[in-house]
Amino acid sequence: MSLLRHITIATIIFLSACNAQRNDPLLFTGQTMGTQYSITIPSQNNIATTVNQSEIQAILDEINQKMSTYISDSELSRFNHSQSTDWQALSDDLYTVIETALQISEQTAGAFDITIGSVVNLWGFGPDPSLQRIPDANALEKASNISSYRNINLKTMPTAVKKDHADIYLDLSGIAKGYAVDR
Repeated sequence: MSLLRHITIATIIFLSACNAQRNDPLLFTGQTMGTQYSITIPSQNNIATTVNQSEIQAILDEINQKMSTYISDSELSRFNHSQSTDWQALSDDLYTVIETALQISEQTAGAFDITIGSVVNLWGFGPDPSLQRIPDANALEKASNISSYRNINLKTMPTAVKKDHADIYLDLSGIAKGYAVDR
């Protein structure tokens, strides 16, 4: 084999290796909202040069702090535990998610309903792990009777929410993670 051919092959291998390194996607992983996430960004994407793990985690932590029923002092938990039926101020993020959820509830005739939180909790699927029993029929009936997206009201200026019944408990588990992915 000639020297020129060796140099040509070595150059092709070297350039291929350099090109492969430049094309490796960025991978970010972590934990949020009781689960794990994995984000892959192709290196050719302009976002790849400006995104870092701590920024992603900060966005997810912020959303979790607003929408989690498992964090006792989250914005949503404070609303859920409040017995007030007066207007309560909302962050823009939480307003957007509740507004979208109510639109989906309307479109599905209530098949999707974030006010189901009290029923979810009674069955032991909420933040209190000690509820590992079949719920009392009367408690279930009471929770079911107030669980309706029509019992939640929103206003835009300033963004606020109110519940028609003090015991309404919102559960955003069916929508908050999707909102986090969009963000």
